[in-house]
Amino acid sequence: MTQASRPVTILVVDDDPLLLRMTEIVLDGLGYRVLLASSGRHALDRVEQEQGSLDLMVLDLRMPDMDGMTVLQEARRRYPGLRVLLVTGYASDNVLQTLQEVGAVGVLEKPYDVDTFAEAVQKALPLDTCP
Repeated sequence: MTQASRPVTILVVDDDPLLLRMTEIVLDGLGYRVLLASSGRHALDRVEQEQGSLDLMVLDLRMPDMDGMTVLQEARRRYPGLRVLLVTGYASDNVLQTLQEVGAVGVLEKPYDVDTFAEAVQKALPLDTCP
């Protein structure tokens, strides 16, 4: 199956249920297939269930059970090509550089608006994908 013959799939990981729902609405409205995970462990389970078919993971950096850095490293260990866009309200320049060194394709700082989010997602996706 070619990339163009299946929907672009994005896994959104955040412990805030309201933010998860709002992000789902935005991404669904843009034509993406959206999966949700409310914790780091749930995210890793979803990554396994999808068996490498995720086009992007949008991942909150701060979560209570497992932080985003740990999720990023473990998910990319299992699927080295997985693209991850990190979302955070707490990032210094050193942290941002470290995140990109371990495989994040982008970092979006909170707060952001819908247009900024949609643009960051588009930039983080592989070039051959479109909703």
